[in-house]
Amino acid sequence: MQYDYERFLAELGARVKQLRKERKLTHRRMVTDFDFHLGQLAKIENGVGVSMQTMLKLCAAFDMTLEEFVRGLCQDNLPK
Repeated sequence: MQYDYERFLAELGARVKQLRKERKLTHRRMVTDFDFHLGQLAKIENGVGVSMQTMLKLCAAFDMTLEEFVRGLCQDNLPK
C-alpha cells in the first residue's frame, strides 16, 4: 500500500483550519484553552507535520473522534 503522506498532511492542515474557524477558535484560544503552541498550530495548518499525540489533542479540542477527524482525507488515494 502506498499513501501520499504530503497530501495527507496538506488536507489535514486545511481540515484543522476549517474546524477551528467553524468553531470560532482563534489561535490564541487554541493556545490558552488547549495548550497548543502558536508555531505548532501554524505548522499543522500549513501541512508541515503532526504527531499522533497532537492529532489526539486536536480531536479533544474539536470534540471529535479520530475517525471523524480524518474521515474523507485523501479519499481518492485509498488503496484498493
